[in-house]
Amino acid sequence: MAAEKHQSRNHLEIAALALVAIAAISFPLFQLVSSGGQIFYTNGQDEANYLQYDYSKYVTGISSRWSQLFVTALHEVGLSGGLINFLFDLVFPIGVILLLGRALNQVRELEAFARKIAILTAFSTILFLPVNPLIARFYELVISSHALSWLTLPESRLWPLLRTPEPQSSYLLMSLAIYVAIKLRSTLPLYLVTAALYTFIAPAWVFTVLTFDIFRYVPKLSKLAPFVSAALISIAIGIYVERLVPLQTRGLMLESHLPLLSLSGIFSVLFYFRVREQLSARLRSVAFAISLAPWFSANHQLISGWIAVPSNSEQYIGVVCVAFLFALFIVFKAKRYASSVLTVLLLGLLLHLGSLGFKSYKLLEAFPLTSQLQSDLKNNSERVAFSDLRAATVYSL
Repeated sequence: MAAEKHQSRNHLEIAALALVAIAAISFPLFQLVSSGGQIFYTNGQDEANYLQYDYSKYVTGISSRWSQLFVTALHEVGLSGGLINFLFDLVFPIGVILLLGRALNQVRELEAFARKIAILTAFSTILFLPVNPLIARFYELVISSHALSWLTLPESRLWPLLRTPEPQSSYLLMSLAIYVAIKLRSTLPLYLVTAALYTFIAPAWVFTVLTFDIFRYVPKLSKLAPFVSAALISIAIGIYVERLVPLQTRGLMLESHLPLLSLSGIFSVLFYFRVREQLSARLRSVAFAISLAPWFSANHQLISGWIAVPSNSEQYIGVVCVAFLFALFIVFKAKRYASSVLTVLLLGLLLHLGSLGFKSYKLLEAFPLTSQLQSDLKNNSERVAFSDLRAATVYSL
């Protein structure tokens, strides 16, 4: 009986991954057929910017985003922005989940439900984004009450694993680094990838790793580990911004030493304290560091003196921290409900992906790719204008 239940759960997990993979690429496949072999679509409102050749080269010139080098290189071998988006959406979300599952499978106490934790982590991120009506309503209340000046929360309406090329690329690199680090029993691979991670992810990532290492290697500082880690990294961020960030980019940042309250940090700490007693000492120290990571992302300016779009940190790494701790809570404290939770998350994610596809379909219906339009875009693109901003952005691909 136990074996049958385990097999049934495995089938549910595999089916969930398959359905999400199909849903994620269903519209571009439909577009490929209906437009005579052309793919030009986006999931997020600013996704097209980073998929355009000229803008990709521009971003590469003012930042260290390795993923933009990849986008630029794919353009130069003849791929369009729409096709690059399709390839990323086809490979990266499921690749991240499978790789993270393989990584966690190497941890003895997580081995029995490594894949479930990976899937729950990936799927649960939608609960803490405005695609959740409760979060959306809360966000509206925050805006109307001016609480946004002291409370930071996610603003994206897109499942983060679908945003190309970032944070998709960083998630894949993080999963790979975790796999190698656990296999080698060393945190060195985790440090080595830091410079290649998305700007809004890297601070929380290195804070987590350094805090864990202080717990392990400097037991006399274990009670102060998060503070020592936060201070060291904040000083490094301040020096980096002052000395290495171009003046043009620095102009987009805010000089401030004021604290912020992190919504994802609140949820992270709550789930950590709900599950901490079920974890081994080593895993508990990792989970504790993860629970504090959103707080560090929101408040490193206390020392560094610089703020750069804290909501981006919330929606690209803060919600991931919450989702991982929520996954641990489910498998350790609410195991009997794991399949039900996974089913609900799957339905929510499929509805989200379906709504993205429907919006793209309505846009294509309103602005169909006629042979005349295709010819004009190819030969006289500077003379083509759209009355709809999103249509213009999408067709730029």
